[in-house]
Amino acid sequence: MRTTVEAIFWDSSGTAGAVPTTVYDRDRLRAGNVVDGPAIIEQFDSTTIVGPGQRAVVDRVGHLVISTGAAREDQQTGGDPR
Repeated sequence: MRTTVEAIFWDSSGTAGAVPTTVYDRDRLRAGNVVDGPAIIEQFDSTTIVGPGQRAVVDRVGHLVISTGAAREDQQTGGDPR
């Protein structure tokens, strides 16, 4: 699933710098695969950024569903994501 790891510049939580970031080939991802950020998902016609603290899940039809840390916590606890 993973293709390479690159040092990518991220500015999150007030701390900027190069962070090892996994780069994925979108064609190799399958339903149920989970990609935790920071990550980059490349495909022939677009690039998807999964930032630090985010998670991408490939749904049953192949869509990437990206959630933030807060949204994931709400899903796990049954809280209202609004």
